Amino acid sequence: MKAEEVSSKLKELAAKNGQKVYAVQTGLNLSGIDLGSNKVSAIQQPKVLMVVGTGINSYEAGEIWNLMDQQLGMPFTKINTEQFGRVNLHDYTTLIMPSGNYNTLSEGSVNHLKDWVNRGGTIIAMKNASLWLNQKGITKEAAVELADAPKDPEVLPFDTRNDFEGAKEVGGSIYLAELDLTHPIAYGYHRNNLPVYRNTDIFIAPSADKYLTPVKYTANPHLGGYISKTNLEKLKLSAGVVISSSGQGRVVHFFDSPNFRGTWFGTNKLFLNAIFHGDNMD
Repeated sequence: MKAEEVSSKLKELAAKNGQKVYAVQTGLNLSGIDLGSNKVSAIQQPKVLMVVGTGINSYEAGEIWNLMDQQLGMPFTKINTEQFGRVNLHDYTTLIMPSGNYNTLSEGSVNHLKDWVNRGGTIIAMKNASLWLNQKGITKEAAVELADAPKDPEVLPFDTRNDFEGAKEVGGSIYLAELDLTHPIAYGYHRNNLPVYRNTDIFIAPSADKYLTPVKYTANPHLGGYISKTNLEKLKLSAGVVISSSGQGRVVHFFDSPNFRGTWFGTNKLFLNAIFHGDNMD
């Protein structure tokens, strides 16, 4: 293309996407990395597949679809659990697994999934999807255990069951997390503290790899909503996001709800970074 054509095309794209374009005379910077250095990497458009259908949390899948298709304008492929065995994962770079029951997947499907991620694929797993990956040996993350956690009484009246068991649940509350701003999942953030929304009582310890816990909770994380004292103590020892290496690939575990009801915008960027920078997460 001629220089005038390049300039015209850049102006067109900048107006369409609400971006500013700057001309430079050199790739050398006064501070920071230089343009064109090996620390500047090209982003390849990801090819994304998400599991939906029987057993999958439809609210969570809907939140992700709304973010990707309606807000970002990036259509992606959805596959029903019953059809998962027919899909060739090697046609995709990223697999999103919302919370749900994956025990219906055949042994062949599980082996295909293991092979795909070991060859460089990226899985984004939400909550109990992460527990299933642990069960299948694809990841090896550990649950938080309290040494002095109170034990339940051996016998309780039947009519106290709902109240007693319900008090253990984390139905939806807000916490303060700490970000590792140097990790790719935090690209675009400028403050290392971020309010997050959580509606699960899954508590996973930080990664055994000291570099792969990019989101963890602060020493006093509770900002609003109900949580029991025991669960709060577990939360203080937990990670919000953990990265698990698996062969040449990786799994990005989300234990909060980054896309909650299409309204919790502050953590959308964590999820999108996992998609666009997945191959650099570990």
